[in-house]
Amino acid sequence: GNDSVVTILAINSHQAVSTITGHGEGNVGGIFTGIIRLDFSPDGNLLATAGADGYAKVWEVATGAQRYAWRVDPRDSVFWTGDGEVPNGVESVKFSPNGRFLAASTDEADGDGGIIKIWELENGMEMTVVEDSPRRLLALAFSPDSKRVASVGSSGIIRVWDVTTGERVANLEGETTTINAVHFSADGSQLITGRRSTVIWDLESEEALVTLPQGLRPSALSLDGQYLATIGEQGIHIYTLNFEELLAIAQSRVSRNLTEAECKEYLHVDACPAN
Repeated sequence: GNDSVVTILAINSHQAVSTITGHGEGNVGGIFTGIIRLDFSPDGNLLATAGADGYAKVWEVATGAQRYAWRVDPRDSVFWTGDGEVPNGVESVKFSPNGRFLAASTDEADGDGGIIKIWELENGMEMTVVEDSPRRLLALAFSPDSKRVASVGSSGIIRVWDVTTGERVANLEGETTTINAVHFSADGSQLITGRRSTVIWDLESEEALVTLPQGLRPSALSLDGQYLATIGEQGIHIYTLNFEELLAIAQSRVSRNLTEAECKEYLHVDACPAN
């Protein structure tokens, strides 16, 4: 919020566990400098914060103590206050599923694209820097095996990077508007992206497999990766990502076998499965 304070509550008791302060004051010279994004570590013991003040920070949930603080982007942003240009803001922070890494991404600065940095949480050392990114990088996602990180942003370009080397391993094109949500599928073979619409991509072919109805944006994946929740003007929609369940639903709603064309369009397979 505008006061840049995070209060962590215990779900069962609704009691405050700890309170975190340590980013900008919320609003400096008309420019927001507070907290933009949060992410819990897989074990729930750490909380990462992305600050518009240019810092990514890691906190201990139980005590609220700060463990790490990194200035992500050495460049200043294009915003000017009475005290000079403000640091380039951090747009996203994300823990890896194995709990070993934290990734952060930034806004663009002076026409140059955003930056991705990845740190090792065991020692706080910077491990990887990715600078070959267009414009604002609004969201990040790690693959289930923690070996890749995907980035999306205001350019509409979707890219996937090797966590260790920083090399680009996939470049998904076709979107032209801002994308601010990204998720890997449970097996890491697909990527789900969106803002005003949701697209499911095949990472091997780098082609779009499914485009959900306009106005539905991806919100969350279930813990087992089998269901996708989307949000739209008509409410929350939940989609299955499990092929067997999708096939069972299709078979329950038609009284005949699907044609090859229908299997390609609705089940996204080249040949209809045997009954």
